[in-house]
Amino acid sequence: MAGFQIFPIADDVAQRIRETRTDELGHKLAVSLATENDSGPCRSCLTVFKPGEARLLFSYAPNPHNHPYNEIGPIYIHENKCNPYEDNDNFPPELRTRRPLALRC
Repeated sequence: MAGFQIFPIADDVAQRIRETRTDELGHKLAVSLATENDSGPCRSCLTVFKPGEARLLFSYAPNPHNHPYNEIGPIYIHENKCNPYEDNDNFPPELRTRRPLALRC
């Protein structure tokens, strides 16, 4: 896709979340299981969770700079290490058929 690239959450952030089970706001995290109606995507590998897969929900601010557009929002990652998305020039195939998505820079 011309004009923008797709990047997953930084692998070091995902790994820290998995190891500490605490997000940057101090929230203690618990594992939840994906269901058929509540399935993702994982913000590391950018794939849709399969029902029954373990995942971590946490608060995340995607931009390290303090400004009014740096929103904190809830995101999921796989509980265990997954392969971070690397095809930055192409929109993730699994997400093309998903419900409407908002893209933010």
